[in-house]
Amino acid sequence: MLELNFDELDMLSPLEKFREKITRANLKPDSKILLVTHNDLDGSGPSVLFKSIFPKTEIIHCTNSSMDNEIMKALYNARKYDAVFITDISCSKETAGTINNHYNRKMIYLLDHHKSAEWLSEYDWAFVCSDHIKGSFLDKFYGNELGKSSATSITYDFLKLFGFTKYIKNPALAEEFAFMVSSYDTWDWVNVFEKEQRFMDLNTIFWLYQPEVFDNIYTQKLSDENAEIIDKRERFSLMLEKNRIKQYVDSKKESFRWAVLQLENGSYNVIYCYADNHLSELFEEMKTSFPNGDIAIINTGTKLSFRSIKAEINVEKIARTLGGGGHINASGAYISVEIQNECMEKALAGKLMII
Repeated sequence: MLELNFDELDMLSPLEKFREKITRANLKPDSKILLVTHNDLDGSGPSVLFKSIFPKTEIIHCTNSSMDNEIMKALYNARKYDAVFITDISCSKETAGTINNHYNRKMIYLLDHHKSAEWLSEYDWAFVCSDHIKGSFLDKFYGNELGKSSATSITYDFLKLFGFTKYIKNPALAEEFAFMVSSYDTWDWVNVFEKEQRFMDLNTIFWLYQPEVFDNIYTQKLSDENAEIIDKRERFSLMLEKNRIKQYVDSKKESFRWAVLQLENGSYNVIYCYADNHLSELFEEMKTSFPNGDIAIINTGTKLSFRSIKAEINVEKIARTLGGGGHINASGAYISVEIQNECMEKALAGKLMII
């Protein structure tokens, strides 16, 4: 009679759901991979990891507004590749239904970490987890803390579980890179690592390079045993960029507005402004300027971005009411120009009282 060891079962990674599928795919370093991913730092993390293992990987960076279209194109063109991976983005229920009923679904792997997309995990081709994954490589960096999952960390855990990380020439740097990208994206760099500058610096380097160039440079770094996450040339660039960012942030401080936002579920003290660059640095300045506030909001002209000033406030729920999503403490939603022009009062369906 078969006896089940529940302790052993409890230790299995939830990514084991792909075991049979990935074994059947028989991927090798010369396999041709298509990766559809987000156009931010956590979208580039998987790009770098995949290209370091599978040099023939083709990368498509997309925005939240274009992701359904790009995913559908990838589905229909999947037979041109050995596998199609989708990271740091999700899709609509209509798109999910199309994937699930399509023959090419056996070639699709979706790895995401946004709480608003957790419903996708019901499909055998998708895995979404916004919390800590037991046994994640992140554990070695966090000590007694539990690191939240990002697209980059889930991708690394996936590649490690199925034996692909052995092909990375500088595995120590790859782990450090994946950890730093993940901690920045999940806001653990603030909540756990007390705003260590190196995390913000990596994100600044990403935007200086832009996604495609960043992908190529950091892929090369993972092939170099002497490479650094941020090298001497990049440190010099950072010095120049920080002065420029400071000037931009200082120019926006005068436009900060304080208000009380009344929504159905309660009232919030908010600080908000209009800006289209350097949102991370602006949010940090807003939190410093309004430490007793609840929420910081930036209108970029195409979307509203939210950050929790108090960690216990869930801004992902607010973004979701606008058709957006994200994380508990960092989220966003695209809104129409018409609503933007009538200010956030109408956009958030609440009452905004200027202090």
